[in-house]
Amino acid sequence: MDPRIINPGKNCWKAVPASRVAFLVDSASYYRAFYRAVQRARKTVYIVGWDIDRRVQLLRGEEGDGTPVRLGKFLNRAARKLKLDIYILVWDPALIYRFEREAFPWLSLGWKSPRRVRFHLDSSHPLGSSLHQKIVVIDDEVAFSGGIDLGARRWDTSEHRSGDNRRRDPGGKKFPPFHDLQMAVSGEAAARLGELARRRWERATGEKLEPPSAGGDPWPENLCPDLEDIPVAIARTYPPYRGLPAIREVEALYLDAVAAARRFIYIENQYFTSRRIGEALARRLEERDGPEVVLVLPRHCQGWLEESTMGVLRERRLGALRSADRYGRLGVYYPVTENATPVMVHSQAMIVDDLLLRIGSANLSNRSLGTDVECDLALERRDDESAGAISGFRDRLLAEHLGRERGEISRELARSGSLLETIGKFQGGGRDLRQLETEKLSPIDFHLDPQPMADPEQPISSEEYLEKFLSPPAGNGKKKGWISLGILGLLVISAALFWSMSGAEEWLHLENFQKLIPALRENFWGPLLVIAVFVIGGLLMTPVTWMIVGTSLVFGPVWGFVYSLVGSLLSAAAAYLAGRLFWEKTVHHLAGSRLSRLRKWLAPKSVPAIAIIRNIPVAPYTLVNLLAGSMRIGFWGFILGTAIGMLPGMIALVFFSARILKLVRDPSAANILIAAGALVLVVILAALLQRLLNRNGVSGRNSGGEDE
Repeated sequence: MDPRIINPGKNCWKAVPASRVAFLVDSASYYRAFYRAVQRARKTVYIVGWDIDRRVQLLRGEEGDGTPVRLGKFLNRAARKLKLDIYILVWDPALIYRFEREAFPWLSLGWKSPRRVRFHLDSSHPLGSSLHQKIVVIDDEVAFSGGIDLGARRWDTSEHRSGDNRRRDPGGKKFPPFHDLQMAVSGEAAARLGELARRRWERATGEKLEPPSAGGDPWPENLCPDLEDIPVAIARTYPPYRGLPAIREVEALYLDAVAAARRFIYIENQYFTSRRIGEALARRLEERDGPEVVLVLPRHCQGWLEESTMGVLRERRLGALRSADRYGRLGVYYPVTENATPVMVHSQAMIVDDLLLRIGSANLSNRSLGTDVECDLALERRDDESAGAISGFRDRLLAEHLGRERGEISRELARSGSLLETIGKFQGGGRDLRQLETEKLSPIDFHLDPQPMADPEQPISSEEYLEKFLSPPAGNGKKKGWISLGILGLLVISAALFWSMSGAEEWLHLENFQKLIPALRENFWGPLLVIAVFVIGGLLMTPVTWMIVGTSLVFGPVWGFVYSLVGSLLSAAAAYLAGRLFWEKTVHHLAGSRLSRLRKWLAPKSVPAIAIIRNIPVAPYTLVNLLAGSMRIGFWGFILGTAIGMLPGMIALVFFSARILKLVRDPSAANILIAAGALVLVVILAALLQRLLNRNGVSGRNSGGEDE
């Protein structure tokens, strides 16, 4: 009898029976199953995800039954006709991700939908963390969990055809081949995922949901189970938050699975930057009789910013693995299509011998193992049937990547006894797994470490940021303060870089927007309209950074800066005055408990304290303004502190984003130098601001905080 890997309470939350289990390969199969399952639902649909786009077309090139195939209309119809209660909980994303998502999903999936469709953006996690789970639960009878969002650029078939015109985002733009996985379960496993979804909804909204009592069977027609009547483990990552402890079951299950492997460790993942998992794999490679390790990864990370952070970290981790591979048991590959187009690997899967199979949302990154909110499903060998399903699924994935039949892979593996030899046997065809070669790091990448900011092992709370910035300088504290604000400026600039290189520039060329720009520039009412947008948008909780970027793109860096500053200050003043009109308890209720300590930092009511708060991403701009007004902070001191605090970030957003857009359109040496000069200017301004603030001696003690 094989020793058990899954251990509830240690490396998973629960291991509960699933009456049926199906492995869904690539988004076309998942979207089809989701579409059919919702149509068979009776009571509830829970959707918990990293991203969602109502415009996603669930079926492409397939005949429907007259039911809408676009996600938003499909869910609205299900709510109206089937009387379903639909709860959608999606991560409230950071600025750098907002421009690659559907704008204002809370409007399109909230206000425009029937009352039975409830939509909420989840920010109930520490600063810098994200809700990264991808879970759908239907009637607590059927559930899907894995790596696939109901998002804009996910759909693909297992053929990954290079010229597949169905692989387009809602805007009509083609995107590269995309590989991902999802697991479907029914029975008690689905009910426990429903419980997990309800707990997350309660944490995010404060509303407690009761489990449904449907009694139906929404398992999709034509979805054949791969296994029946087998326990499924649910492993989670939850960062510590509001007194709740961290949960690192995902990481523990990875480590236990690596330790249990005898012959093969097969991994597909979007990233490979986890220090602990990398070290565990290296130890197994150093063993004389250890297992073979096969990693299937993307050719490159997505976008310039990811490549310069997560890509650098991945190369360092792979370098350590290759150094440990003294017996030649490591293979690192990336898949390509028939015309050598790299396939984007977004799947998060691990298969150990015929012992364990896991599919989930968690990347092999430090973030996924300790900072983000994740959910993986896993099952282990119980008998020969389950062992065959586990190893057979691995062979199925290899067959897809190599353009072969699964039987060919299984027969060759049985003959050779080696995954590496089997892959080598079938390499060189149209569809292929190619060696991911070592890339030499640049001198900058070699010496700089992006891990603390790009891939932290644990989150940093808002209070820690405040403590760091508001504590009095000691020793070389002035130097550290300069560095801190310099890093802050770099983060803002990185956000502008990411935005400009993520495809948002194409949006600027839309015909309607092109017509709007000269109308705003050439008419006297243009600046007045923009300033009014700042005031109204601020009261409606619209992120001020969006409005600053939009203004700079319309009016250019100089007048864009002027109008943005005036608009931001008037927006702050309007919310401040609104805060003065409300009872303080009302504002606190609106702001939420995460601002309970922010009140202490604002307590000294000083210009430096307000300026520093503006440089810390501790709370939305409007809520800080409301809170300041309710606390009766002096109006002119509040406005002055706001102006001082916003200058570095505003200069970065207005001037540097304009420079980057010009650099993208014309990457000449002159534009590169100008962009670099803008970066230096922002850092200098940040340093000067920090020096000014330090002279005022703002401290945690005089800010009214108490030790807790």
